[in-house]
Amino acid sequence: MPTLRNRSSRANPPSSPSRTTVNVTHVFCPEPHVRTEGEDSRHVPEAKAGQAATLIRNVANLNDQKLHKELARAGLPHFETVEDCRKRQIRDNALMEAAGSIPSQLLHALRREECEDFDALPFDSGASHLAKRLYRAECILSATPLIEAAGQAHLLTAIDSTMRRPVGKLHTVSPARILRRIKDCLRQTSQNARAICGVEACFDLGADDNKFWAPHVHCVVAGINAAELRDSMRDAFAHSEVYRPTMVQPITLGEVARTIGYCTKRGDILRPEYTAKNGRKQRRKQRLRSHLQAEFASWTAEYRPKDFVALVGFKRNGHYLVTT
Repeated sequence: MPTLRNRSSRANPPSSPSRTTVNVTHVFCPEPHVRTEGEDSRHVPEAKAGQAATLIRNVANLNDQKLHKELARAGLPHFETVEDCRKRQIRDNALMEAAGSIPSQLLHALRREECEDFDALPFDSGASHLAKRLYRAECILSATPLIEAAGQAHLLTAIDSTMRRPVGKLHTVSPARILRRIKDCLRQTSQNARAICGVEACFDLGADDNKFWAPHVHCVVAGINAAELRDSMRDAFAHSEVYRPTMVQPITLGEVARTIGYCTKRGDILRPEYTAKNGRKQRRKQRLRSHLQAEFASWTAEYRPKDFVALVGFKRNGHYLVTT
C-alpha cells in the first residue's frame, strides 16, 4: 500500500469590456475586488515595471450558482457541479474501500463529502473530487487573464514512454518530477513564457493486449513562438518511443479558460485502441474499470490537488497571482 504523505488541513489577447487594466502598481485584475463583510484586508503586492497580477478568488466562499456565473464570464459556461463531484466521490470511496488500498482515516475524511449538508472546505486530498473542483476553478479564474495578456496561447501536450507504468505501479509516478521537466524546458526556451501545466494519467489498452498507465502533461503556454515551442519540445522528447510525443496547437480567441480547465482535469479514463475505417489506429474514451479506478484514486490520495499543477512565469504572492 502506498504511504500517505502528511499535509495541512491565436491572435492578440482579447480586449473584453468585462476585464479592465487597473493602473495601480501595474496590477492587472479581471475585475475590481469588493471586500465582503468579515474578509481580511487584501494587500496589493508591490509590482515591478511590466509586472501583472490577478486576485486569487476564494472560490470556496462562492455558492454553486455564483461560481458558475464567474466561470461563464471568464469563458467557461459549463463546469462540473457539486452533485457531479459527490456522485464520483461515492463511487471512488466504495472502490477504494473494497480494494483496501487507502488508509481508513483518509477514507473517513472523504466520506464527509458524501453528505448533502456539506458546506466546509473539502479535505485537501488529490482523491477529493470537491477539492479538485475548487482548485481547478481557482486556476481558471486567476490564470486566464495573465495567460491572455501574454499574447497568443497554445495547447502543449507531452508524453514520454519512460513515464509508462504497468498495472499496480502507478504509485511510482511522481507528478513533481514530470512537471519539473516541463517547467525547465519552457524556461530554457523563453524567459517570457507563461504557462499552467497539469499532469494526468490515462490507462491505455492496446489492440495487442499491451496495457499500461500513460501519465502525460497538458499545458496552456503563452509568450513563446509556436515554432520555438515545437522545436524545443521535439528536442526534449526526442528519445521517446511514443508516436508524436509532443503536440502544439493554437488556442482560439476566448478559449483560454476552457483549455485551462481541460489541462487541470483528473484524466481518469480508459483508452482502448481500435483500427478505424481509414486503417489508422485510434483510441476511444471509456470509464476506468473498478480495479483501475481504485488504483488511480489511491495514487491521487498521496498528493494534494495543487501537486498535479505547475505554474510557469507567475507565482503566488499572498492573495495574488503575480508574474515573475
